[in-house]
Amino acid sequence: MTDLYLCPAGWELYDKWDTLCRNNVTHEPTPEEATAENDAWTAYQDHRAKCKECEKCPER
Repeated sequence: MTDLYLCPAGWELYDKWDTLCRNNVTHEPTPEEATAENDAWTAYQDHRAKCKECEKCPER
């Protein structure tokens, strides 16, 4: 597992996406669930691209 180095806002966005994905482990997501997961992932990635704290992540 990769360690993430995120600011508090980054963790919040990551946790939101992770929670949405975990709720779909046993079934295929509905179109609405897939859209919510994709939107959460996009928000997380957009934040990481702009955040100075998240930029310090060694994996980037």
